[in-house]
Amino acid sequence: MPDCGFCHTQADETPFPDSAYPYRGVRTGDKPLPPGAQSLADFGIPTLESVFRRFPVATIGVEMKPESTTAPQVAALIHQYNRADH
Repeated sequence: MPDCGFCHTQADETPFPDSAYPYRGVRTGDKPLPPGAQSLADFGIPTLESVFRRFPVATIGVEMKPESTTAPQVAALIHQYNRADH
């Protein structure tokens, strides 16, 4: 697979085969947990708060769409975790 987190087709525009996505279906329970995984949570998208807790001094860029209605909640988390200057 290319170094592209959002590419869904190969250079010739054909879709990647299912084998290119070995973990697709794990989170939904359609596939079993692979060796070494401890829970379905290992395959979820972390919340911003959990990222702030896990990486307390890392610089994290937060990008929001202009039409987002969650900006006040995101701003509150940023201030709660003193991350405005990080």
